[in-house]
Amino acid sequence: MNNAKELIDQGKDKVCLQDYPNAIISLNKAIHMDCNISDVYFWRGLAKKGMQDFNGAISDISEVLKIDRSNSKALLERGLLKINIKDFLGANEDFNKILKLDPKNSKVLNLLAFTKCRIRNYIRIIAEYNSASVKELNVLQRYYFGGRCQN
Repeated sequence: MNNAKELIDQGKDKVCLQDYPNAIISLNKAIHMDCNISDVYFWRGLAKKGMQDFNGAISDISEVLKIDRSNSKALLERGLLKINIKDFLGANEDFNKILKLDPKNSKVLNLLAFTKCRIRNYIRIIAEYNSASVKELNVLQRYYFGGRCQN
């Protein structure tokens, strides 16, 4: 391998074959040769996603967006990754950025509706928790911790 492009192609192939650890090795070598190619971070992010390293994947996809802010494919992927870690506000932000580029993207509109629904559910749960009396909270805590802290 004598250039970053060949290493990126090799990494892509390994991601497609679900050989994520070796894909990351190839892509890391490509980054050491040229760290300004957005594709290398995108594919390494997909490899990390395949290994269930969602935070690492988000970090790599964010590098893509530092190089190319209007990369809607990277924004979509990062939004989906944020859903995996239950960062619905972050996903919502990424999906809104895509809609600025492509206002009629039906897939993104559906994802945006989903994230907004999840955000509303969390707000409702927090409101219910905040309105619970101290007595109710003590009962809930005893119930919750009673089963977990027995010797």
